[in-house]
Amino acid sequence: MRRPTLPNFTLLEMLGGAAFTGFEGALLFIALESLFSSDSISIGLWGMSLGGLIFGQYRRIIEKIDLPIIAGITLGLVLLLSFLRSFPSEIVVVISILGGAGAIAATALFRLIYQLLSRVW
Repeated sequence: MRRPTLPNFTLLEMLGGAAFTGFEGALLFIALESLFSSDSISIGLWGMSLGGLIFGQYRRIIEKIDLPIIAGITLGLVLLLSFLRSFPSEIVVVISILGGAGAIAATALFRLIYQLLSRVW
């Protein structure tokens, strides 16, 4: 029985997906924390939705032009609907951008470590 091959991602696709995941993760966290009073419910929903986004990227269901469209819609909803945010609009945008930048930095670091270890072994 033949095993399915894993999709190969270029470095640009990997870093773009990391930026999208970090940006969306920050926006979803802000929105869910504002909606639910219980931290456990908001963290659980945040993890499930972020896992779904990552799975969609891995299976290439969400790719290329879908990423900025989804990010723009989510940002617009969080900024326009005041009950979805507990911070001023500028802070929400800065936190989301920093979340995307942090995800890019973590992905690049782990990719570098992986390449160094694969050359040694």
